[in-house]
Amino acid sequence: MPKLPLKMSVLKTVIELSPATEQVIFAALEPVYGRDRQFSPRAVEQRLLALRAVGLITETFPTDASGELSPAFIPTRAGKIKMSKYIS
Repeated sequence: MPKLPLKMSVLKTVIELSPATEQVIFAALEPVYGRDRQFSPRAVEQRLLALRAVGLITETFPTDASGELSPAFIPTRAGKIKMSKYIS
């Protein structure tokens, strides 16, 4: 089965692991995209920014175990609809 484009895989991972930090998303995708030249922490960050810019995800700031704010991403309703159309 062919891999999804990285942008759609990032969206799918945000939906599955919500709320997901950038590091969690990168770690989840590394087994699939680890050897691809397009795959890097910067590439994941760029995809997250693009998805946020078009309203498919939003950023939230939950507290971690030590009480610190940690930026994380959650899907919007539009993001869930887009993903369901893309993979159906």
